[in-house]
Amino acid sequence: MPRPKSKSLRKKRINFFVDQEEYEVLQKNALEKGRNIPAFCREITLSKDHENPKDNTITSATNFHELKIEIARLGNNLNQIARRMNMDEMYDSDVERIHQVLDYLGELKRKS
Repeated sequence: MPRPKSKSLRKKRINFFVDQEEYEVLQKNALEKGRNIPAFCREITLSKDHENPKDNTITSATNFHELKIEIARLGNNLNQIARRMNMDEMYDSDVERIHQVLDYLGELKRKS
């Protein structure tokens, strides 16, 4: 029995290659959205927000790992500053470091 014709005939085919890690990320994100990989890719690329997405669902695991490390470093810095503040041992260098950390967090927020 012939396959029924769909209302929207897609006649153009696009192929691209991904490595195993990228495939797993695509598959995971597609499943989370309740889509198969082709439908997920179409949805992401054809959405109106594709040039400046607020929800970047496709993230390299390496970048995610690096971001986790950077956030942990910032947390450690903040803990050290809080400890010194609680011991009344704040120095000008501590205040400067607080400003650096806050500036960096502001940059991260603007990029997201």
